[in-house]
Amino acid sequence: NAITWFFFVMMLASSVCMTLALPYFRSLTGVDGIMQYLIVMGANTVGRLIGGAVQYFFRYPAQKKFHIALFVYIAICFIDGAYLFFPFWMMLLFMLLDGMLGVTSYNIRISSTQNYLPDEMRGRFNGLFQMLIILGTIIGQLFAGAVGDVLPIRWVVAVSMGITALSVFVILIPNKEHVKKIYNVNI
Repeated sequence: NAITWFFFVMMLASSVCMTLALPYFRSLTGVDGIMQYLIVMGANTVGRLIGGAVQYFFRYPAQKKFHIALFVYIAICFIDGAYLFFPFWMMLLFMLLDGMLGVTSYNIRISSTQNYLPDEMRGRFNGLFQMLIILGTIIGQLFAGAVGDVLPIRWVVAVSMGITALSVFVILIPNKEHVKKIYNVNI
């Protein structure tokens, strides 16, 4: 299924980003990089809390969920791929927004796919989905470890998120009718 393979790619790239973020911040000279890392990642957590609260009170129109999800996926790719190139205060804003969008992505995918699956298939699908997500995460972490010491970290992160953005157009959009059928439901 297109959603599963897209999230495999997304988790692979996201694990590259998360694995290399701390080494990047530690490499900063003249500042306490670890403290900056904690504050920036804290902004992401606050964004997730805000995004979750917004979704508690606001329902996305069913017919627009697919397009909202595409926007969110692409926006997350650009934010995660670019935030390390910006000053600290902009990193905070980007990661706050990233957290808010991440909750939206999660909510649309989880609620829609769980609603779409028949009860007798849900456990098997969830097991397979989680295996692929974990496999993507492990591959991404191995890749990050292999290239993070050799290539510039910011560019490794940017390219990995660029690949994820490309996968929106290679995996999801060609399968949009099938994905819309899953995402565009009133739950």
